[in-house]
Amino acid sequence: MVPSRESWWLIERWREQGKKDFLDLGVGMGRHAVQFAKAGFAVAGLDLSKEAVEKTKEWAKAEYTYRNEYGMVQSGWHFYVLGRKK
Repeated sequence: MVPSRESWWLIERWREQGKKDFLDLGVGMGRHAVQFAKAGFAVAGLDLSKEAVEKTKEWAKAEYTYRNEYGMVQSGWHFYVLGRKK
């Protein structure tokens, strides 16, 4: 999956501003979550679809960016955390 062109601009802009964290609401299949984690951001993501979160975690593990799962499900939202890629 290809991240949006704008996301590359955001990564550079936010790095310049010293930002280190990225919250992805409605993560879908993780194209932006994994991209930001690979770029060095600590990423947390939420989605209503458990399957989407599972796919994102699988992709992140393959990219060595997966850090931890809190296993939290609140009102149908599934939550995960990707670590910073070193």
